[in-house]
Amino acid sequence: MTARLAAIVMIAAIAAGVLATTGWSAPRRVTSGAPRPDRAAAAETAGPQDAAILGELASFDDAEIAAGTYGATRATDPRVVRYAQGLVVMHQRHLAQVRAVALLLHLSPTTQPDSATRDVTTRVDALGALRRGPRFDSVFVSSAILVYRHAIGRALGMTTVAQSDSLRRLVERTVPLYHRSLDSALALRH
Repeated sequence: MTARLAAIVMIAAIAAGVLATTGWSAPRRVTSGAPRPDRAAAAETAGPQDAAILGELASFDDAEIAAGTYGATRATDPRVVRYAQGLVVMHQRHLAQVRAVALLLHLSPTTQPDSATRDVTTRVDALGALRRGPRFDSVFVSSAILVYRHAIGRALGMTTVAQSDSLRRLVERTVPLYHRSLDSALALRH
């Protein structure tokens, strides 16, 4: 029994040393019912444009989830199918992050169809007129290129007007996601 206890203590000490060298620290426990100071500060600095930005991001995610789902069911090239499925997963994860920031900031995203969302809706409508096959795959990829070029520009503009630090960080993490989607689409171009 004492050998087992000694082994557990040794493993715990090694783990503590590894965690300390990587910069990890245990989360602070809030004992009062008061919100953490960083959350309160973020809520105080959120502005009306932050709700609009969150709404635009959420609308774009919803539209890309729909476009990706449609593309994954209609594409015939396995690479295009994987790309479309990847868009769905990426935008589902991103939408969860958008909702988390909205919750943190105590904001309800204002959803007004922006130009990027209208681009995606137009894209899905145009794709609906095409039959399955290489032409569908080509149009799907080409339209993704156009949509993501536009979305990158919109996201870069959001970084300059977002008031909340949490939202600004989210948008700054969004731009590389959009770039990866664009680069992947460019690599698929027939």
